[in-house]
Amino acid sequence: MAEEVTVVVVAAWLTVWVRAVGMLLVMKLLSPLLGRCDRVRPDREGRD
Repeated sequence: MAEEVTVVVVAAWLTVWVRAVGMLLVMKLLSPLLGRCDRVRPDREGRD
């Protein structure tokens, strides 16, 4: 039983860790894209 519990705990911890790292990577990759979109959108609206 102890081994099964350990495996479940490790799997859950890895899942949470991978999700956290994934979210951080996504935010780092999207932040510049979102920044560019936010900067471009007002310019386009102003021109129109």
